[in-house]
Amino acid sequence: MKEIWSKEEINLLKELYLEKGLSLNELYPIFIQKFNRNKTGIKIKIVKLKLRHTEKQKFEIKSRLNSNEKNGMFGKKSWNKGLTKENNDILKENSKKLSIIVKNDFKNGKRNTSKENNGMFGKLPWNKGMTKYTNNKIKEMGENTSKIRKDMFKKFSENDWIILKNQLKKARLECKKKNTKIELKIKNLLIDSNISFIEQYPIDCFIVDFWVNNNFVIECLGDYWHCNPIKYIDYNKINNTQMKNLDRDKRKIKYFENNNIKYLLFWESDIEKNINLIRLKILEKMI
Repeated sequence: MKEIWSKEEINLLKELYLEKGLSLNELYPIFIQKFNRNKTGIKIKIVKLKLRHTEKQKFEIKSRLNSNEKNGMFGKKSWNKGLTKENNDILKENSKKLSIIVKNDFKNGKRNTSKENNGMFGKLPWNKGMTKYTNNKIKEMGENTSKIRKDMFKKFSENDWIILKNQLKKARLECKKKNTKIELKIKNLLIDSNISFIEQYPIDCFIVDFWVNNNFVIECLGDYWHCNPIKYIDYNKINNTQMKNLDRDKRKIKYFENNNIKYLLFWESDIEKNINLIRLKILEKMI
Protein backbone atom coordinates (compact mmCIF):
# COMPACT_ATOMS: atom_id res chain seq x y z
CA MET A 1 0.00 0.00 0.00
CA LYS A 2 1.13 3.55 -0.71
CA GLU A 3 1.94 5.78 2.25
CA ILE A 4 2.92 9.22 0.91
CA TRP A 5 -0.01 11.19 -0.45
CA SER A 6 0.55 13.13 -3.66
CA LYS A 7 -0.69 16.68 -4.14
CA GLU A 8 -3.26 15.38 -6.63
CA GLU A 9 -4.66 12.95 -4.04
CA ILE A 10 -4.86 15.60 -1.31
CA ASN A 11 -6.56 18.12 -3.59
CA LEU A 12 -9.10 15.53 -4.73
CA LEU A 13 -9.75 14.49 -1.11
CA LYS A 14 -10.39 18.10 -0.08
CA GLU A 15 -12.65 18.69 -3.08
CA LEU A 16 -14.77 15.58 -2.53
CA TYR A 17 -14.86 15.78 1.27
CA LEU A 18 -15.21 19.53 1.85
CA GLU A 19 -16.89 20.87 -1.29
CA LYS A 20 -19.06 17.92 -2.37
CA GLY A 21 -19.59 16.61 1.15
CA LEU A 22 -18.90 12.92 0.46
CA SER A 23 -18.63 10.53 3.39
CA LEU A 24 -15.76 8.10 4.05
CA ASN A 25 -17.82 5.21 2.64
CA GLU A 26 -18.48 7.21 -0.52
CA LEU A 27 -14.82 8.23 -0.88
CA TYR A 28 -13.43 4.72 -0.50
CA PRO A 29 -14.52 3.25 -3.91
CA ILE A 30 -13.01 6.28 -5.69
CA PHE A 31 -9.65 6.20 -3.89
CA ILE A 32 -9.24 2.41 -3.90
CA GLN A 33 -9.77 2.31 -7.65
CA LYS A 34 -7.77 5.42 -8.59
CA PHE A 35 -4.96 5.50 -6.01
CA ASN A 36 -5.19 2.10 -4.28
CA ARG A 37 -5.94 3.74 -0.88
CA ASN A 38 -7.68 1.68 1.79
CA LYS A 39 -10.39 3.03 4.06
CA THR A 40 -8.15 3.31 7.14
CA GLY A 41 -5.57 5.35 5.23
CA ILE A 42 -8.23 7.74 3.94
CA LYS A 43 -9.65 8.17 7.46
CA ILE A 44 -6.20 8.92 8.94
CA LYS A 45 -5.50 11.51 6.24
CA ILE A 46 -8.85 13.23 6.87
CA VAL A 47 -7.96 13.51 10.57
CA LYS A 48 -4.44 14.79 9.87
CA LEU A 49 -5.73 17.44 7.45
CA LYS A 50 -8.43 18.39 10.02
CA LEU A 51 -11.17 18.18 7.43
CA ARG A 52 -14.69 18.73 8.78
CA HIS A 53 -18.13 18.45 7.26
CA THR A 54 -20.64 21.26 7.85
CA GLU A 55 -23.86 20.50 9.75
CA LYS A 56 -25.75 20.67 6.45
CA GLN A 57 -23.38 18.15 4.85
CA LYS A 58 -23.73 15.80 7.85
CA PHE A 59 -27.51 15.93 7.49
CA GLU A 60 -27.33 15.27 3.74
CA ILE A 61 -24.95 12.31 4.27
CA LYS A 62 -27.34 10.70 6.75
CA SER A 63 -30.19 11.20 4.30
CA ARG A 64 -28.26 9.62 1.43
CA LEU A 65 -26.96 6.65 3.39
CA ASN A 66 -30.22 5.84 5.16
CA SER A 67 -32.91 6.50 2.56
CA ASN A 68 -35.20 3.94 0.90
CA GLU A 69 -33.67 0.44 0.56
CA LYS A 70 -30.50 1.54 2.41
CA ASN A 71 -32.56 1.93 5.58
CA GLY A 72 -32.76 -1.28 7.61
CA MET A 73 -36.44 -0.59 8.37
CA PHE A 74 -37.41 0.06 4.73
CA GLY A 75 -40.65 -1.79 3.90
CA LYS A 76 -40.98 -3.12 7.44
CA LYS A 77 -43.49 -2.24 10.13
CA SER A 78 -42.50 -1.26 13.64
CA TRP A 79 -43.41 -3.96 16.17
CA ASN A 80 -45.26 -1.40 18.33
CA LYS A 81 -47.27 0.29 15.57
CA GLY A 82 -50.74 1.09 16.88
CA LEU A 83 -49.84 -0.03 20.40
CA THR A 84 -49.83 2.16 23.51
CA LYS A 85 -49.06 1.62 27.19
CA GLU A 86 -52.83 1.30 27.69
CA ASN A 87 -53.17 -1.78 25.47
CA ASN A 88 -49.68 -3.36 25.58
CA ASP A 89 -47.95 -4.76 28.67
CA ILE A 90 -44.41 -4.35 27.28
CA LEU A 91 -44.89 -0.64 26.56
CA LYS A 92 -46.60 -0.19 29.90
CA GLU A 93 -43.70 -1.80 31.77
CA ASN A 94 -41.09 0.15 29.78
CA SER A 95 -42.94 3.39 30.50
CA LYS A 96 -42.89 2.69 34.23
CA LYS A 97 -39.17 1.90 34.20
CA LEU A 98 -38.37 5.03 32.19
CA SER A 99 -40.46 7.14 34.54
CA ILE A 100 -38.53 5.82 37.57
CA ILE A 101 -35.17 6.45 35.85
CA VAL A 102 -36.08 10.02 34.87
CA LYS A 103 -37.42 10.84 38.34
CA ASN A 104 -34.23 9.49 39.97
CA ASP A 105 -32.08 11.45 37.52
CA PHE A 106 -33.87 14.68 38.39
CA LYS A 107 -33.63 13.85 42.09
CA ASN A 108 -29.88 13.22 41.83
CA GLY A 109 -29.25 16.29 39.68
CA LYS A 110 -28.34 14.33 36.54
CA ARG A 111 -31.10 15.99 34.53
CA ASN A 112 -30.80 19.49 35.88
CA THR A 113 -31.82 21.73 32.97
CA SER A 114 -31.96 25.03 34.82
CA LYS A 115 -29.86 28.05 33.85
CA GLU A 116 -26.37 27.11 32.61
CA ASN A 117 -27.31 23.42 32.34
CA ASN A 118 -29.87 24.31 29.69
CA GLY A 119 -28.41 24.30 26.20
CA MET A 120 -30.47 27.39 25.32
CA PHE A 121 -29.42 29.37 28.41
CA GLY A 122 -28.48 32.93 27.39
CA LYS A 123 -29.38 32.26 23.75
CA LEU A 124 -32.27 33.55 21.69
CA PRO A 125 -34.36 31.12 19.61
CA TRP A 126 -33.81 31.56 15.88
CA ASN A 127 -37.50 32.38 15.32
CA LYS A 128 -37.95 34.95 18.12
CA GLY A 129 -40.34 37.67 16.99
CA MET A 130 -41.06 35.91 13.69
CA THR A 131 -44.43 34.63 12.45
CA LYS A 132 -45.68 32.88 9.34
CA TYR A 133 -46.58 36.34 8.07
CA THR A 134 -43.01 37.66 8.36
CA ASN A 135 -40.84 34.59 7.70
CA ASN A 136 -41.06 32.23 4.70
CA LYS A 137 -39.47 29.29 6.56
CA ILE A 138 -42.09 29.42 9.33
CA LYS A 139 -44.83 29.87 6.72
CA GLU A 140 -43.65 26.79 4.82
CA MET A 141 -43.40 24.75 8.05
CA GLY A 142 -46.94 25.81 8.97
CA GLU A 143 -48.29 24.86 5.53
CA ASN A 144 -46.61 21.43 5.71
CA THR A 145 -48.00 20.80 9.20
CA SER A 146 -51.45 21.91 8.04
CA LYS A 147 -51.33 19.52 5.08
CA ILE A 148 -50.26 16.60 7.30
CA ARG A 149 -53.08 17.32 9.76
CA LYS A 150 -55.67 17.67 6.98
CA ASP A 151 -54.61 14.33 5.50
CA MET A 152 -54.84 12.79 8.97
CA PHE A 153 -58.30 14.26 9.62
CA LYS A 154 -59.59 12.92 6.28
CA LYS A 155 -59.02 9.40 7.62
CA PHE A 156 -60.96 10.08 10.84
CA SER A 157 -64.14 8.10 11.44
CA GLU A 158 -67.20 9.69 13.02
CA ASN A 159 -66.24 8.10 16.33
CA ASP A 160 -62.69 9.55 16.07
CA TRP A 161 -64.18 13.04 15.68
CA ILE A 162 -66.38 12.58 18.74
CA ILE A 163 -63.39 11.48 20.84
CA LEU A 164 -61.25 14.40 19.60
CA LYS A 165 -63.95 16.99 20.27
CA ASN A 166 -64.53 15.64 23.77
CA GLN A 167 -60.79 15.81 24.47
CA LEU A 168 -60.68 19.42 23.27
CA LYS A 169 -63.68 20.35 25.42
CA LYS A 170 -62.12 18.75 28.47
CA ALA A 171 -58.77 20.49 27.88
CA ARG A 172 -60.38 23.91 27.44
CA LEU A 173 -62.51 23.52 30.56
CA GLU A 174 -59.53 22.39 32.64
CA CYS A 175 -57.55 25.47 31.67
CA LYS A 176 -60.50 27.78 32.45
CA LYS A 177 -59.23 31.26 33.12
CA LYS A 178 -60.52 33.78 35.63
CA ASN A 179 -63.05 36.29 34.38
CA THR A 180 -61.50 39.32 32.75
CA LYS A 181 -62.55 42.80 33.80
CA ILE A 182 -64.95 43.17 30.88
CA GLU A 183 -66.38 39.65 31.38
CA LEU A 184 -67.15 40.55 35.00
CA LYS A 185 -69.04 43.66 33.84
CA ILE A 186 -71.19 41.63 31.45
CA LYS A 187 -71.71 38.96 34.10
CA ASN A 188 -72.90 41.53 36.63
CA LEU A 189 -75.13 43.13 33.98
CA LEU A 190 -76.82 39.77 33.29
CA ILE A 191 -77.26 39.08 37.01
CA ASP A 192 -78.72 42.56 37.67
CA SER A 193 -81.07 42.13 34.71
CA ASN A 194 -82.21 38.74 36.03
CA ILE A 195 -81.11 37.01 32.83
CA SER A 196 -80.10 33.36 33.08
CA PHE A 197 -76.75 32.38 31.60
CA ILE A 198 -73.92 29.86 31.69
CA GLU A 199 -70.35 31.19 31.58
CA GLN A 200 -67.45 29.43 29.84
CA TYR A 201 -69.93 27.27 27.95
CA PRO A 202 -68.58 24.55 25.57
CA ILE A 203 -70.01 24.54 22.05
CA ASP A 204 -68.46 21.86 19.88
CA CYS A 205 -64.68 22.63 19.85
CA PHE A 206 -65.11 26.15 21.24
CA ILE A 207 -65.66 27.69 24.68
CA VAL A 208 -67.87 30.80 24.61
CA ASP A 209 -67.88 33.51 27.29
CA PHE A 210 -71.64 33.37 27.95
CA TRP A 211 -74.51 31.17 26.76
CA VAL A 212 -77.51 33.37 27.49
CA ASN A 213 -81.02 32.16 28.25
CA ASN A 214 -80.44 28.98 26.21
CA ASN A 215 -80.75 31.23 23.21
CA PHE A 216 -77.57 32.98 22.07
CA VAL A 217 -73.87 33.59 22.68
CA ILE A 218 -72.11 36.65 24.09
CA GLU A 219 -68.39 37.11 23.44
CA CYS A 220 -66.29 39.80 25.18
CA LEU A 221 -63.33 40.94 23.09
CA GLY A 222 -60.42 42.91 24.49
CA ASP A 223 -59.42 45.79 22.20
CA TYR A 224 -55.72 44.89 22.32
CA TRP A 225 -55.64 41.08 22.36
CA HIS A 226 -58.44 40.67 19.78
CA CYS A 227 -57.40 43.68 17.65
CA ASN A 228 -60.37 46.03 17.57
CA PRO A 229 -60.48 47.05 13.86
CA ILE A 230 -61.11 50.67 14.87
CA LYS A 231 -57.73 50.74 16.62
CA TYR A 232 -55.73 48.17 14.63
CA ILE A 233 -55.96 48.89 10.92
CA ASP A 234 -52.50 47.61 9.91
CA TYR A 235 -52.34 43.88 10.76
CA ASN A 236 -48.64 43.77 9.78
CA LYS A 237 -47.84 45.47 13.09
CA ILE A 238 -49.61 43.05 15.43
CA ASN A 239 -47.88 40.29 17.39
CA ASN A 240 -48.20 36.51 17.12
CA THR A 241 -50.69 36.16 19.99
CA GLN A 242 -52.97 38.79 18.49
CA MET A 243 -52.82 37.03 15.12
CA LYS A 244 -53.77 33.69 16.72
CA ASN A 245 -56.72 35.32 18.51
CA LEU A 246 -57.87 36.90 15.25
CA ASP A 247 -57.72 33.55 13.48
CA ARG A 248 -59.64 31.80 16.28
CA ASP A 249 -62.28 34.57 16.38
CA LYS A 250 -62.88 34.20 12.64
CA ARG A 251 -63.25 30.43 12.92
CA LYS A 252 -65.60 30.78 15.87
CA ILE A 253 -67.86 33.32 14.10
CA LYS A 254 -67.90 31.19 10.95
CA TYR A 255 -68.97 28.21 13.08
CA PHE A 256 -71.79 30.24 14.68
CA GLU A 257 -73.08 31.35 11.29
CA ASN A 258 -72.82 27.91 9.66
CA ASN A 259 -74.79 26.38 12.55
CA ASN A 260 -77.38 29.17 12.92
CA ILE A 261 -76.19 30.11 16.40
CA LYS A 262 -77.13 33.67 17.32
CA TYR A 263 -74.36 35.75 18.86
CA LEU A 264 -73.34 39.18 20.12
CA LEU A 265 -69.78 40.47 20.11
CA PHE A 266 -68.89 43.31 22.45
CA TRP A 267 -65.60 45.21 22.34
CA GLU A 268 -63.82 46.30 25.49
CA SER A 269 -64.18 50.02 24.66
CA ASP A 270 -67.96 49.63 24.23
CA ILE A 271 -68.33 47.67 27.48
CA GLU A 272 -66.41 50.37 29.34
CA LYS A 273 -68.28 53.32 27.84
CA ASN A 274 -71.69 52.11 26.61
CA ILE A 275 -72.90 49.51 29.09
CA ASN A 276 -76.52 50.73 28.89
CA LEU A 277 -76.53 50.34 25.12
CA ILE A 278 -75.17 46.83 25.53
CA ARG A 279 -77.98 46.02 27.96
CA LEU A 280 -80.53 47.10 25.33
CA LYS A 281 -78.85 44.99 22.65
CA ILE A 282 -78.96 41.92 24.87
CA LEU A 283 -82.67 42.48 25.66
CA GLU A 284 -83.44 42.95 21.98
CA LYS A 285 -81.65 39.72 21.13
CA MET A 286 -83.71 37.86 23.71
CA ILE A 287 -86.92 39.10 22.12
